[in-house]
Amino acid sequence: MDPTRIAEFLGSVYRDLSNSIQFSAVVAHDISTAPSFGRAETLIIRQCDSDDLTLVGLIRDSWVADSHGVHPVGNPFIDWPDLRGQRIQIPNNYTIRNPHIKFATDGVNVRLGLRLGPNWYVVKEEPLGSDGLPFSRELTVPY
Repeated sequence: MDPTRIAEFLGSVYRDLSNSIQFSAVVAHDISTAPSFGRAETLIIRQCDSDDLTLVGLIRDSWVADSHGVHPVGNPFIDWPDLRGQRIQIPNNYTIRNPHIKFATDGVNVRLGLRLGPNWYVVKEEPLGSDGLPFSRELTVPY
């Protein structure tokens, strides 16, 4: 199981959002009601620091998908600058312009948390295929 392959696969959601494709085949979900639909500038993809399917807040690795493809940005807690003591303001429309997908995998299954705007969150789960990507390409809602 290669998390980079999963991130690159999920990067296709950026194209769906930015090109206003109503149904994303990648995550098998209607995304037309997402606030970021047609307005996404980037898609942030994060691998949870978990060896099971728990979608925890700690991040193991991160990527950014944009019009140029999917780019690794590393672990935000190790590779990003120390901003302690600085005032950081996040614009109200941040999750609209920069939606997030986080994922966790146990090597057999993958669980996704899609945050495609404020108050728009969907969790999906699917077994991984022999190619390391979601087997059916049609993710199921676990709860």
